[in-house]
Amino acid sequence: MFKRRVQLLLCGTLVLGLGACQPSQTQPTAPTQASPTQFAQNSATPSLVATNEPEIPTETTQVLATPTIEPTIAPSPTPFEASIEPLPEPILISEPLPEFMQTMLDSPLSFSLNDQTTYANPALLPERSAETINLQTLPSLNLLQKIGLGEVVDLAIAPNNQFMTVATSINLVVYDLPSLQQRYVAQVPAAIYNLSISADSATINLLVNPDLINPSPVKATLRRYASQTGAFIDQTEQMVDLAQWDPSEPIVGSQSIPTHSGGYGAYSPNQAFFAHLEPPPGLVLGLGVAIERVVDQTTIYTDEQSLYLRFSPDSAYAAVFFEQSIQLIDLNSGAVQHLLIPAYSYGNFSPDSTLYATSDGFQLLDLNQARIFKSFPNRPIDTMYRTYTRPTFSPDGQIISNGENIWAINQEPPLIRQQILPFAGDVASGMAIVHGASEWLLTSEKRFTRNNELLELELFKADQLYSSFTVTDTLNDAYFSPDGTQIGFIFNDNELHFYDLASKSFIQSKIFPYALKELAFSNNGSQIVVSFEENPQSIVAVLLNFNDLSIIRTFGAVEQQFALDYNNLSYQAYQRNVPIQIIAAADLMIIPIDSKENQAIVYQVSDGMPIYQIKQGMLSPDNRLYISIEGGQLQLWGLKP
Repeated sequence: MFKRRVQLLLCGTLVLGLGACQPSQTQPTAPTQASPTQFAQNSATPSLVATNEPEIPTETTQVLATPTIEPTIAPSPTPFEASIEPLPEPILISEPLPEFMQTMLDSPLSFSLNDQTTYANPALLPERSAETINLQTLPSLNLLQKIGLGEVVDLAIAPNNQFMTVATSINLVVYDLPSLQQRYVAQVPAAIYNLSISADSATINLLVNPDLINPSPVKATLRRYASQTGAFIDQTEQMVDLAQWDPSEPIVGSQSIPTHSGGYGAYSPNQAFFAHLEPPPGLVLGLGVAIERVVDQTTIYTDEQSLYLRFSPDSAYAAVFFEQSIQLIDLNSGAVQHLLIPAYSYGNFSPDSTLYATSDGFQLLDLNQARIFKSFPNRPIDTMYRTYTRPTFSPDGQIISNGENIWAINQEPPLIRQQILPFAGDVASGMAIVHGASEWLLTSEKRFTRNNELLELELFKADQLYSSFTVTDTLNDAYFSPDGTQIGFIFNDNELHFYDLASKSFIQSKIFPYALKELAFSNNGSQIVVSFEENPQSIVAVLLNFNDLSIIRTFGAVEQQFALDYNNLSYQAYQRNVPIQIIAAADLMIIPIDSKENQAIVYQVSDGMPIYQIKQGMLSPDNRLYISIEGGQLQLWGLKP
């Protein structure tokens, strides 16, 4: 199942989204004399094409509260000479770091296994200590609660038609048929690749941790569970032919799928039904499914974007599954039942640390009651970049936005503004970042000319166009400063530029010898950290003074691990990465490393020393709650009284 999703991503997102649309890098402009305030000794300015008049939003942009467009004052900074400053040698650690935060297989709180809602949204978060999380208290973190079942990976319908087994990213969940009543949840300590049910319906077989790098047959682990109770039976390592391991799953594009007049697809076991499987239009992960009754070619079910489907052995049911839900189709009557599988992803804390907004579905979690406080009728922006989808709260915590929609948290209806952002499939077009939810909004759109590729950047303040300018450099990402007065841009992989909102111009820049991954501000706004791709110096990140971009210190790799591995091709890795966090008051910095392994390194900011290896996560603004997410399951960590 995992392999199937990676293949779909490669052909649907990476090939179309990156290979066809990557802009070429440009060389720095010719040097001229610069003013002292521009930090000429360590600076560079991106190539700019001034925009004389503001651009009125096109028909793809819908603004509910029509703004009065102010005239654009296009920035016209003076280009100045770029220089690359050598980076100080980092502190390198060759020994493994202390590791903790091991998740127990059993839930720390009791709940009814037959009540999916209770499991997804526990009634009350256990009491936390008033003590804050810092370098000294980190090893004492306790798992307070788990929320969610994880993302759907695979499913199978029992040959006796009495139950359906769902494999999520971290659990094995069994539902009775046809009622879909939850029977039990069994946690699995490994990544599930595929599952099947024995012919006598007595055991559930999981294929975990296959060696996908080597060609088939591959070495994998087979785990068996008793289907009635979920009790673990045994596990064995064996060589497996993945294409033949579970014959109930056709492989898209392979000879195991019968061809049909409508294209690729899969027949039900009795040949009475045919499921058309087609990639959906655009850069969207998944498959379009249409189930047809063969005898009269009547379509009894359609969906534009699912992960896959499974037929029951007796051809009575088809189950179409998505990341967070399942649809069970009675093939004889055409009736459809819906089953919600709660799953969550990284988002943001409210300023007062009482709410957590998850970016998939944009649900607000009440952190005191451990319940869903509100869900917004919205789907996430389909993108590869963190800045597109991470929800942002206003400073007073009353407004939330993802750049495309802005909502008021405590009013009905909640929608304040909806703006359809341009998105043409390349990494720059359609970018939207927000500061203070409704105060500042930055969008970008790729524009193509005969001789060049231009990136149009537009800055809105309270729905009004404040400034616009065009750059010819490659834009990787953009970030607002905590106080909302400046925007940090990463251009051409290794150039850091800061744009001042008051003067509407670039004011300071720095070029690094290695490609940058991400920019992060300290919680007090006085320092900046930028992370790097793999480099000869084994530098994970460098800490800068926000005022003049001078280098304070570097942070080294641990056992050849490098920060923010965006090159990992798993679907979870690119859509749910975690930002770097600098907690100045606690003298710590948390840098994500391998997204696939869900690990992060805690550094001591004052001396650059790596201290611990922990689960990737986000620390709340009051430093009392740490949220990690494994495969869509929220895990809440804190200090017990």
